[in-house]
Formats: sequence, structure tokens, C-alpha cells
Amino acid sequence: MADQPFNLAQPEPAPDHPSHDGQPAAGPVPVGPSAAGPAPSGAAPARRAAGATEPAPAHDAQHGDEQIQLGDRPDLEAIERFRAHSARQVQPAAGVAGSGAGQPEGTRAGGAAPAGAGPGGEVAAGTFITGAWPQPVVLAVVVGAVAVLAMVFAGLSAVPGSGFLLTVGRIGATVFGIAVYTSVGVAALACTAWAAGLSVGKLERAAGVMGVAVAGFFAVSNVPMPWGQLGAVLALGMGAGAYWLALVAFVRRPLAEIHTVALIHVALAVVIYLGTLVTGLVRSAEDAQRAENAAKAPKPPAEPPVQVIDLNRP
Repeated sequence: MADQPFNLAQPEPAPDHPSHDGQPAAGPVPVGPSAAGPAPSGAAPARRAAGATEPAPAHDAQHGDEQIQLGDRPDLEAIERFRAHSARQVQPAAGVAGSGAGQPEGTRAGGAAPAGAGPGGEVAAGTFITGAWPQPVVLAVVVGAVAVLAMVFAGLSAVPGSGFLLTVGRIGATVFGIAVYTSVGVAALACTAWAAGLSVGKLERAAGVMGVAVAGFFAVSNVPMPWGQLGAVLALGMGAGAYWLALVAFVRRPLAEIHTVALIHVALAVVIYLGTLVTGLVRSAEDAQRAENAAKAPKPPAEPPVQVIDLNRP
């Protein structure tokens, strides 16, 4: 038995079984191939009988292009290099898995397109007015056509009996209102985009979108209605609906943002209207005060009539 070589490839007997020399093993014996070659004859049974454990088999760890030798006394620097290399390999995988964490919902892979996405689901990153359609030239043509309709309806809805100059003045006031409130609408778009952390985008597109909305409001609200004040209120509501539809069609943002644009636009328009109204009232009051002051001013004394002396009279 002492001359029989110990084969590491064969499994060791269980600890509760007697060993080759009839004595139970004093401790666990690891099993595995050894890189140092087969043990000399009789060495392994002697170590097992003394209760010693087999040394850990040495093996090579291959990771990437770096080969690390791990033996009976592991090299701590080699282990640290192995860990660092493993961490570098794990970080890219974690980055790919969490790449959609910082993106808005709907733009991640497999996510649904947001409510403000344009045709085909594209969303222009960082801009409030998304999509590439319609082009500013198309918007300009639409604004011109709708503005002409607004001018025609403004002339038709003039007060009966108005003269030519009053009708022309009403049409001019409509064109001036479209220009002013379009600018106010661009400011409302800019405020809403700033609140959302975005930019409006191209100024000509923003002006074209708001021009269509405002011109549509003036065109529909100036349609002659036969029901007096009720017809005027109905026309105003229809104009607001046309304005809202234009924003939904051309801005293509969530409804909450569209309503924010509309509210800011209305608030600014009310401020401008009240300012214009107060300015007119102040000027009217000043004119009335001037007339009153002129009436109360003391008049110069009347001069006596000049007597004409006729020398021909006796």
C-alpha cells in the first residue's frame, strides 16, 4: 500500500469511510487536479494520516488579454488587477442597461411616442414646436389667406350705416389686431417653452403658427351673426375654438402645455386690451377737461362799437 501512487484524478473517499491505512481522515481533503504534477509515492497517504489538507491547486486565470497567476500564495496585486479589469467590463453593460433612465418617457427604446410627437413619432429634442411640417413658407401662405377672410368678414360685420372711411378703419383695426396679438402669442409660446426647459425653435415657425391661430380667431369671430348679442357671444366662442384647433394641429404638444399657452396668451391680451382702453379713457377725459377749462376761462371785455362819422351829413 505504501508504494502505491496516489492518483489525484480519482475522488477521495468520504470522511466517515476508513482510509487506506484503516484510520479515518482527520480533516477534509480537497479534490482537484494539481499543477505541480503527481505526488511522490507514499507522500499523500502520510499527509492524510497526519490530518493535513492538500494545498490548493495552482491554476491560471485568463481575463481578456491579461493572464493572472494564482498559486498557493495568491498575489494581492494580481487579484486587484483582476477585480479592476472585471469592473471595467461590467460598467459598459450597466450603462447600456440604464441608458434610458435619463431620457424622457416615450423616447426610450420600445416606449410609446409622447403626446406631442409629430407625424411618424419624431420629437425634436430641445424644441417646443416639434416636427418639420409645415414649413414657414406654407404657414405664411395660410396666414395671408385667413387674414384676407378676416378682413372681408370685418367689413361685412360693420355697423349698418357706416360710411366708407369707418368700414376701412374697421378692416385696418382687424389687420393691426392680428399683427399685435400674433406677437403676444409668440411671447406666450416662449414663456411656456421656458417653463418646460425647452426653446421655442425657429422664430418664423413660431410666428407662423400663432399667426394662423390668431387670424383664424379674428376671421371666425367677425362672421356676421343674426342674433344680436347672443350671436356676438357665439361668434366669439367659435373663434376661440378655431384658435385652439390651430394650436393643437400645428404645435403638437400635450394638451396641458397647449392650454398653458392659451392662458398666457389670453392674460397678455387682456392686459393689452385694458391698457388700450385705459389710454382711450384718459385721452377722452383730457379732451373733456380741456373743453371745460376753455368754457370756464374769463372772456376779454367787449370793445365798444366804433362810430363812423359821416362828414356829408349835416
